[in-house]
Amino acid sequence: MIKVMTFNIRCTNGMNLDLKKGDWRRVADVMAPVQADVYGVEEACINHPYSKGVDVPARLGEFLNLHYHFAKTISYPRWDEGQFEYGVAAFSRPPLSLVEEIPLPVPEKKEKRVALVARIEAPHPFYFIVTHFSYAGEYPGDDAHRVDAVRLITDAVVRKRYAPAILVGDFNAKPDSACLETARREWTVCNDSNPELSWPADKPERLIDYICFYPRHAFDIGACRVIPNATASDHRPVVAELHPRG
Repeated sequence: MIKVMTFNIRCTNGMNLDLKKGDWRRVADVMAPVQADVYGVEEACINHPYSKGVDVPARLGEFLNLHYHFAKTISYPRWDEGQFEYGVAAFSRPPLSLVEEIPLPVPEKKEKRVALVARIEAPHPFYFIVTHFSYAGEYPGDDAHRVDAVRLITDAVVRKRYAPAILVGDFNAKPDSACLETARREWTVCNDSNPELSWPADKPERLIDYICFYPRHAFDIGACRVIPNATASDHRPVVAELHPRG
């Protein structure tokens, strides 16, 4: 069995941004009890203004005793001190090796998006992909770009034989969106078995965080659930238990 978790951690700033204080340990305390084999983390950061000098991926990796890789999508010098970096991260109990970072389509001068692909060196190896799509209303045509992002990821998985593959992330799309309909052509969307809402964390109104796998019959879903934490982030984490077939 492979236990998977995806969590948009909002740079560890919690549900209440008015506090202006990041807390990586609060996030770690949500992740640790799950004891997942792999974790996908979105909005991971290094040296955020609310967490000066804190390398969140490194802190989480060390505290949880996990291997990890961080893929930055934003990087700029802070006016007060150091370099701020932001992106997605893959954490794994077994060793992992970076396969590639797939750039996803966004207009010029908009937030860059990426799909981080890692090979998980478990007894039965698999590929783990972490991503964070543009949010609804970010720019004209963003919905079409989310569809294109799914197609790009799927094309890479099929063409380069990244199988079996587990794709997780903040898709910023509802279950009935074109983005998810496109994904379902090649992937099984675990949340379809239990479409609990994941955002906003205090009073969820939407499901936008997903766990998927390829090929569509690679795993049986033992469970898929949302963790009802309302303070560590503005998203609730999603966890799935996947049982390999064959």
